[in-house]
Amino acid sequence: MAKKSKNNYFWASYADLMTSLFFVMLVLYIFTFYLLNAQKEGFKADAKRFQEIQKVEESVKKLEETEYFHYNEENKVLLMTKPINFGKDSDLIPNSNKDYLRDVGNEVSALINDLSLQLDSDYNFVVLIEGTASKDKAGDDHNYLLSYRRAYSLFKLWKKLGIDFGDNTQLLIAGSGIRGTFREKKEEENQRFLIQILPKISAKNE
Repeated sequence: MAKKSKNNYFWASYADLMTSLFFVMLVLYIFTFYLLNAQKEGFKADAKRFQEIQKVEESVKKLEETEYFHYNEENKVLLMTKPINFGKDSDLIPNSNKDYLRDVGNEVSALINDLSLQLDSDYNFVVLIEGTASKDKAGDDHNYLLSYRRAYSLFKLWKKLGIDFGDNTQLLIAGSGIRGTFREKKEEENQRFLIQILPKISAKNE
């Protein structure tokens, strides 16, 4: 009888073990299935976002089809077809350039409005005005402030003209002094500002 009880105990323990293993495998299966689906959805979201960012870049490039810009592929910057070069140590925009810069602002505004209608997600945009300066003996502090004031002069002009980029656009003003990433060989041609249009990576609804 004792031997029979021992066998019964063994088989009962074996059954409990197998039941426990079954539940462990079931939990692992469900957890793995959940992770794979979450990863799959993440890949889909990333692919969609990448496509939308590509759409922004392609649309920005289309500005070069207008009379106001040409696009520098290597440095990803918009260069105005009509150079706006400031005088040495000056941040004043010549009156003769103001109508042209008004049209430039309207083109950028129209592009952003068009992109806002095209994209599936509520993307934000950044319009960066980067002022630059030519190399001289004035020092970094002077050139950084001067280049910032040049960018700010364009901001003030657009604001005065009532050019609006919409609530989903952040307008940034920056001065890179003599240390910008894209510079002309002739130093006097660096007395200017550059414009960049960038999508923010995260959408409003996230």
